[in-house]
Amino acid sequence: MTRYPDLRNRTSEFFKTTAAHYGALVKGGTPPTLAMELASEKAELDFMRAGKLSPDGGNKGDRERDRLARINAQSGGGGPRRPAADETDDDQLTAEQKQIARGMGITEEAYLKRAKAGVRMGGGRTNAR
Repeated sequence: MTRYPDLRNRTSEFFKTTAAHYGALVKGGTPPTLAMELASEKAELDFMRAGKLSPDGGNKGDRERDRLARINAQSGGGGPRRPAADETDDDQLTAEQKQIARGMGITEEAYLKRAKAGVRMGGGRTNAR
């Protein structure tokens, strides 16, 4: 069961294929424990040949979903900036934010406007050589 978790789901296609192979093996005189092992391996081979399972054991759909998740994680989200858990939607600045505004030499309103705009990272040219 640890090698073939789909065998826990009696409605899965893998379970049904394994059951068919198991029945044929037991009918032919193979001991039940050996028949189960052989049947699940035969079902795995059938799925690989049909392209439903990759040789490393992962489903094609799972591998594609994982690949897309990695792409999205590396892309930086691409959407609007989401506030952090400690940020509020109101127009009140924390004491630390007020101190930062004073340190930047700008008004609290200017700091708030800048903070709400988020960070824009442009791909502008530089003259660095």
